[in-house]
Amino acid sequence: MSFASSSRTVLARTHIPFIGSTRGVLHRARPPRMPALSSPHNPKQPLPTSGTSHPLPPNLGTPSVLTTVTALPDSGLTFHHSPPPSAPSYTNGAIPDLFRWTAGESVRLSGEEAATALGERRWHGSKVDWSEELVQKMRDLRAQGLSRKGISESLQIPLEQQCLIPRVAPQSREQESAKAEEFAERKAKWGYRKRLARDVRQKRKEFW
Repeated sequence: MSFASSSRTVLARTHIPFIGSTRGVLHRARPPRMPALSSPHNPKQPLPTSGTSHPLPPNLGTPSVLTTVTALPDSGLTFHHSPPPSAPSYTNGAIPDLFRWTAGESVRLSGEEAATALGERRWHGSKVDWSEELVQKMRDLRAQGLSRKGISESLQIPLEQQCLIPRVAPQSREQESAKAEEFAERKAKWGYRKRLARDVRQKRKEFW
């Protein structure tokens, strides 16, 4: 029995450390960065203004050419509009028609004043002429609590005209007073921010 000899040389495994690699090694954190505290004896020099070769003094007043002031007599406020002088202006500095109108001046109409309101009911069918007696009967039946379908069936109104009858019955005086009292109780619990937001919203609606 013979064993075949091998000519391969087996090298011993050596451990080569990763010298110079500090990734993932503890106690090698970056030193804390110290803030640069400017001394009052050595003030910081202002940087040169963009597009110029010399810095502009910070106390140089550059009022805007397009500054407009509009007084709102109803609210006692004054609207100041002064865009920065460096910003590009695409207007001629004219006061908007809204602020001229609030100041009491006459403004030109844009044509939107005669437009149909979005919430207005539109009727594309033939013209309906209901007599005053029929309308009064509708009001009496609605006061009894009848729905739109009940009113149309009791008065034999055609199906295509039922949409002209209001879907929700108007509230009575007792219901309106109860709803107003409930709203007053909820309003008394409002905070300062909510009350201010509602006042601002109500004032904004006056300019719609």
